[in-house]
Amino acid sequence: MEYFGTIVLIGLIATTYMTLFLYLVHALKISKTNMLDALGLLFVEDTKKARRLGMVIHYFMGVSFAFLYMWAANYIGFSTKDDFMNFGIALGILHGVAFSSLLVAVVTEHHPLGEYRKHGFAVVLAYGIAHVIYGISIGRTAIWLDPNFEFLKLFQ
Repeated sequence: MEYFGTIVLIGLIATTYMTLFLYLVHALKISKTNMLDALGLLFVEDTKKARRLGMVIHYFMGVSFAFLYMWAANYIGFSTKDDFMNFGIALGILHGVAFSSLLVAVVTEHHPLGEYRKHGFAVVLAYGIAHVIYGISIGRTAIWLDPNFEFLKLFQ
């Protein structure tokens, strides 16, 4: 159970870093998209409920992906902290490219509210970078919380 909790905490911290970056992008008006609202509004119409639901979904997915990252890390195997960090960065890039493509192909094209269908390259780039930040945060947080990667025993 200890290993499970460590991975949950890694996911929560990494998701928080990603969320803070996306909030900063929104606050600086680099993009007018509010990710939590956009996500929640896929399911409910009320903005306050949408933001809360978006936050729950976002953090649930962040923790879920942390388990996926850790499973993959265990499957591949690592001998150094640098390997683990590089893996986090590489997986973050892959995750960012995949999610940004999905964002353009599915969410932007089919969102129920028109304002979320009008986004350009800045939005795609912001979400791509956010996922790289998530991957870096996964690696850094894992090293910080458990430098010997004992939590990977959960997958053995």
